[in-house]
Amino acid sequence: LFWGGSVNNATPNFANRGKVKIKANGGSYVEIDADSIVSNNSGSITYHCYKNITSFAQTAGRFARYTIADLVTQTGSANRFGGWTLVVAYRNDLETQKNLTVFGGVANISTTFTPVQIDLNGFLTPPTGPVTLEMGVVAYDGDRGFLQDSMYFNGAGTYIPVSDALNPSRDIFNSTIGNKGIENPFRIPLLHNTMGWDADIFAPDNSTKNFIGNNATSASLRLTTGNENYYAQVVTTAIDVYEPDIRLGNTT
Repeated sequence: LFWGGSVNNATPNFANRGKVKIKANGGSYVEIDADSIVSNNSGSITYHCYKNITSFAQTAGRFARYTIADLVTQTGSANRFGGWTLVVAYRNDLETQKNLTVFGGVANISTTFTPVQIDLNGFLTPPTGPVTLEMGVVAYDGDRGFLQDSMYFNGAGTYIPVSDALNPSRDIFNSTIGNKGIENPFRIPLLHNTMGWDADIFAPDNSTKNFIGNNATSASLRLTTGNENYYAQVVTTAIDVYEPDIRLGNTT
């Protein structure tokens, strides 16, 4: 579970920003404390928290609805944002084997700093056939309509812009929550503009292997902007890999 927002020392309940309450389905709220909290004073004053809630989620079940309460954030002015996202790594034996990564913390992407680059290694893509990949980003203060916010992926020698039907390549952080170009329809309230909160999963078309090819062992992802600030808290990737597939089974 990742959460955070914009704050200052006068924000109500500032001292409790590392705590939230969570409930699943119609259950009771449970107060939890962050495993880690990162404070940021670059650009805006923000905070970014993480809590491993694996056991809570396993008890809640596969199709649970989660609700968060008492999240601390500023209100009432411009450039205010706050929210939460649950990142789930799961096993599905019907899918191809993948290398999974989850990067958490905070990165300030602005015109003042060089682009933020995340390097990926320690994997081997299949020697032949298709190579599929997904990437996810949780980001704050991505203003809709401020062009030149972009994400690029390079696994084949060239940085290729990432986009989908919900996130244009030059405004990819545009206050949306979606999965592979489709807005998540199950949120309550279902806001089409989340006012500074982005949580998206991308599955770019790699049929020509322009993003990443066969026998690849490294890649990198780059976040850039041309005219504003935004803050990335989570970056995830899932890339097809080539490795032994050993599973036990019974036959008769």
